[in-house]
Amino acid sequence: MKLEEIRNLARERGLKPAKLTKRELVKMIQRAEGNFDCFASAVHGFCDQVACLWHKACMKESTVPVRAVTVKKSAPKKKAALKKKSVAKKRVAVEKSADKDKKAKKKAKK
Repeated sequence: MKLEEIRNLARERGLKPAKLTKRELVKMIQRAEGNFDCFASAVHGFCDQVACLWHKACMKESTVPVRAVTVKKSAPKKKAALKKKSVAKKRVAVEKSADKDKKAKKKAKK
């Protein structure tokens, strides 16, 4: 089902779809209907709710390859390194401006 069709379903049920994602919209509709908001949360691609309107789309959304779920361990180190670099750049900029101020004061004294 396309996103615009899902938005129309939400409007028909008195909901305001705004700019929500497909998952958020479907879960909102499920809650409004009094069902569990379980869209795209099937573990290992298994769901026993075969009569659900969203079953086919849910199975496509919930089957994520294991590689995509794995978190890289190097990511936090990169962030820390970038933060250190930006702090060092700021420090250098402050030192340069302080040097300029000292030179300006010396010129003013002469």
